[in-house]
Amino acid sequence: MAQKLKQINDISIGDNLRKLRNAANLTQEQVLAQLQLRNLPTSRSVYSQIEA
Repeated sequence: MAQKLKQINDISIGDNLRKLRNAANLTQEQVLAQLQLRNLPTSRSVYSQIEA
């Protein structure tokens, strides 16, 4: 019998990212710099939209 995945109605990835960033005392610019060092280029605008 196939198992069904439990659906989560409230996925707040952006909220979780913001909380983790704030807990680490990092600015969005600092997070972006770390992402770029790991070859994951993105803009501040895109990252801001993800958090929102």
